Amino acid sequence: MITLISFVLILLVITAAFTKFVMHTFEIKKRYVPATHLVVGIILGILARPFTDLGVELRFWAGAFTGLISAGLLDFETFKMIFSKKKGGK
Repeated sequence: MITLISFVLILLVITAAFTKFVMHTFEIKKRYVPATHLVVGIILGILARPFTDLGVELRFWAGAFTGLISAGLLDFETFKMIFSKKKGGK
């Protein structure tokens, strides 16, 4: 269980960074951003085979969870930036 949690936390950072890179490289419509996070998370989870001894189904689900979590983190970051701009008056 500790291995799975550690894998998810490490994969979360990598997924968020890689998805940010993909979104800046390609023009993605706002409505497809969560799906992009999900797909990138699943792909990175499956491709992480040399780094963990987890089975493919656990890596698949870990990637899916990290993709959804990173999409939520992106929305929270955007919300925080909008709120701080309104509060500051600029």
